[in-house]
Amino acid sequence: MENQYFECSNRIVFSVGAQCVNLGFPSLEIDDVPVSGKNILSKTGRISERGVGFFPLSLTGAAKAEMEVRLYPGFVRIRYRLGGSGARLTKPTKKDVFCYTCFEIPPQSKITEVQLNQYTNLRHTYLPQIMERPETAWLEKTSFAGPVLLAEYQDHILLCAYEHGGEYTDNFLGFTVNQETGAYAIKLECCEGTYCNGTYFSDREPYVTPWFQIGLYKGNSADMLKQYRNFILHDMPESPASRTPYIFYNTWNNQERNRAFRGRKYLQDMSTKEMLKDIDVAHSIGIDVFVLDSGWYKSTGDWEVDPNRFPDNLKEIRAHLDSYGMKLGLWFNPTAAAVNSQINREHPEYRKQINGEDHNIGPVWETEESYGMCLVSDYADWFIEKLVSMGERYGVRYFKWDGVDMGGCTADHHHHGGPESSPEERERYFRFQCGLALTRIASEVSRRLPGAIVDLDVTEGGRYVGLGFLTAGKFFHMNNGPYYHDLDIPNGQTIYRDNWNVFFFAGAARNQVCRQSLAYDTIIPSILFLTHFLPDGPSWARQHALASLCLGGNGIWGDLQSLTAEEIEEMASTINRYKKVAGDVTEAYPLVRGFNGASPEIHEKINSKTGKGLVAVFTRESVNEIYVTQPLTRNPIITGADKWERLGDGRIKLFFSLDRNEARIVFFE
Repeated sequence: MENQYFECSNRIVFSVGAQCVNLGFPSLEIDDVPVSGKNILSKTGRISERGVGFFPLSLTGAAKAEMEVRLYPGFVRIRYRLGGSGARLTKPTKKDVFCYTCFEIPPQSKITEVQLNQYTNLRHTYLPQIMERPETAWLEKTSFAGPVLLAEYQDHILLCAYEHGGEYTDNFLGFTVNQETGAYAIKLECCEGTYCNGTYFSDREPYVTPWFQIGLYKGNSADMLKQYRNFILHDMPESPASRTPYIFYNTWNNQERNRAFRGRKYLQDMSTKEMLKDIDVAHSIGIDVFVLDSGWYKSTGDWEVDPNRFPDNLKEIRAHLDSYGMKLGLWFNPTAAAVNSQINREHPEYRKQINGEDHNIGPVWETEESYGMCLVSDYADWFIEKLVSMGERYGVRYFKWDGVDMGGCTADHHHHGGPESSPEERERYFRFQCGLALTRIASEVSRRLPGAIVDLDVTEGGRYVGLGFLTAGKFFHMNNGPYYHDLDIPNGQTIYRDNWNVFFFAGAARNQVCRQSLAYDTIIPSILFLTHFLPDGPSWARQHALASLCLGGNGIWGDLQSLTAEEIEEMASTINRYKKVAGDVTEAYPLVRGFNGASPEIHEKINSKTGKGLVAVFTRESVNEIYVTQPLTRNPIITGADKWERLGDGRIKLFFSLDRNEARIVFFE
């Protein structure tokens, strides 16, 4: 990376090589007084190369602020911490008055919005969207939610992004574009709900904004997204464990099958005896992290092991996992506490409230009835200590968080507005702060438990999807895809009783649905979107699932004990081959031919620096196909193609003959 620096004096400058951007100081309203960049002063300071800096800002009266800066190759992250002896954020209307930064770009610049959190019911998933915003679009709409904005001019590209989340139509921050004399002015500013009118802050109770990011690169938008993907993979995370390409197994799908197919309860097999059997098979096929889903606990909230199901407190299970070098994972609903749990009885003030009524969420997967708990209260600190305790006592290093939607609390005694604010304002501020609380909890757990991974379930609408959580963890992105009601099929019209999942069976269709996660891979590495594939079914379906898994989904669930020795060996052979190049696949920028479900659909994930990785091919119909890779600088060991040849420029020409619904993996080792 070229020489770079971040400088703060009477202006803010971020420079990378010959490129430079001047950033505006924040502007906001404090105690009904507008405070803008024109009257914010800062002590001079400069950071070069990688580094961290803290720059004090003068605001007004009793208020003060600090700008925290973290510098990485080509990118900088910035956030503000408001403090002092006591002041209040104010606003004359519903719209918040807080602009984080602004900058100018030349006329005729190409502006592109990158959306990450559009939810579609038909596909039952979040999907990204990259949209060029021509000048005519600014006349229709001058505000874009992002959370990423690219500005391309001449041979330079500037990126601005913010680390928060939620559904696209319900954003809390956004970008405005205004045409001014000789330039376009872009602002990153708050919309509504990032604070209540009168939100108090001081040194003891600071108001801390989300991080925002600025990136500079010489090239075009596609070049910048490659650099940005690398930044998200390597520089943005506080803990590298979330980027490690482990193979995960989760018990939930088999629990669903008990209910849908076998007339049993979800939790019937949640026992030491059954889990030990599953662990043996999981080890044989190459699983690294074994996750006990819902039902391992006696009650939500207390999150202690159920002694009836696991009389030895998971001791034998942990010893078995340790003997195989596997990690233990557990399921949690961070917002649930059983009626009779100790935390609920001792701290009823932590409960979520909706218009004055405690929020009862009912029984949680055949366990006791529970209350919803507010993460924007002191409950969050209690939950941190509980998770750290589970890690220390049981060796848990993977925490699956489920059931956290962004709607909810109107209580006036938590940390999202007091009695002076309306219930609507408190609820909106809760939704903004809830995402920040999730990130803070995950960050603290990862810091105190080295190697820990926190996985946030975003398999339903209304979840916290965006850049914010990815600093501390990753996403559990896909369960089984759409439900029957997503397809407008009336309730009761399901094929199997008590099963509302459409794509619940092994085969090409389910794998195609689950490969939707790969749509993010040009922006955010696919390793951050855990997706589970089924191990059963005929051999062609299993190979189809494995080829999908090896592109970064890295998850398996289903009935492990039903697998034959031959099927276990088949899975183990492919997974062990994948593990040899999994790090390279994670690094590799995706090259894709054909849409999801096309004949053929080809994914190239080869690390350009090492020449290692794979090519995965899927087809719906029988095809004879030729595919040519990117140029490689070494001669890899290639297996999986019908034949191949090396071209003069270092590219590899692959030949395939595939039957209907076949999938093939070509490994480059």
